[in-house]
Amino acid sequence: MNIYSKIALILTLMLLNGVAYSDTTQIKVRVGGNNLTIKSPSGFHEISNLSPSTRKLLEKFVPESNRLLAVLVSEEDLGRILKDESVKLERYLLLETLKEDEDIDISPDFFRKFSKKIEENHTTLFNKYIAETDHALDVASIAISGYLGIDIKMGLKEQIPLGIYVNTNNSIGFASLANTETHSEAGKLNEVIVGGTNSIYVKNRLLFGYVYSTFNYQSDIDWVREKSKEWVKVILETNPNLKSVENKPKSKTNIEQDEYVGRGFGLISIFLLIGFISLIVLIFRIMSRLFRKK
Repeated sequence: MNIYSKIALILTLMLLNGVAYSDTTQIKVRVGGNNLTIKSPSGFHEISNLSPSTRKLLEKFVPESNRLLAVLVSEEDLGRILKDESVKLERYLLLETLKEDEDIDISPDFFRKFSKKIEENHTTLFNKYIAETDHALDVASIAISGYLGIDIKMGLKEQIPLGIYVNTNNSIGFASLANTETHSEAGKLNEVIVGGTNSIYVKNRLLFGYVYSTFNYQSDIDWVREKSKEWVKVILETNPNLKSVENKPKSKTNIEQDEYVGRGFGLISIFLLIGFISLIVLIFRIMSRLFRKK
């Protein structure tokens, strides 16, 4: 029996025994009437269908104004899911969109102005929206406390921008370091997180992709930058933009652009910070400490 016959036999036996195949290499989503295919970058897997509980946990940190499109975890966490173990989420990726703007066509000119705004102001972004950030953290703390059944208070001690790593006609992304602090009955935990915030112009829609990693070495920062660029490239190649929408009825007009850019810019800050603070590895460390004490 040659190798091809052996492979065919194995696949046949799998089907006969009812072994299910879960495609974690991509997920299909619909945004404002557009069908999008979100492919996973190397080493990561989309687990919304495979592990609804993991997705549900992460959704606790998503504001009402936002919709979570995709959750991607590392191969290590994929293995933990298959073993029915808790994921560590030391590195993970999220893709989100603004609910109320999903039906709005974004023109190329609009996205250029949006990107310019980020390029000019990303270093002062976090201080400008500190009030919104504090409120978002309080809401997220209440949500996760209710979900896990323990009191948790999450806070941000400091956040430092690390500059823009990608800036094209269809995307712009910047990295940041965040010093986080989580209080619970198990004590206080501190963690430094590095994250990449990516605004992606896809099929005349604006998507936000977040890439996170716990920080230990410079290589973690380099990884966030490179993985962000890889993921953005994959998304754009799989979902080419449509023809110009400059004068369509539901397009953003030039008059509306400045207002929208400012609002969207503030929401990026909130989503980014929630993503940092909600790094679930902290929660599971708290949980494990609680169980060891009992």
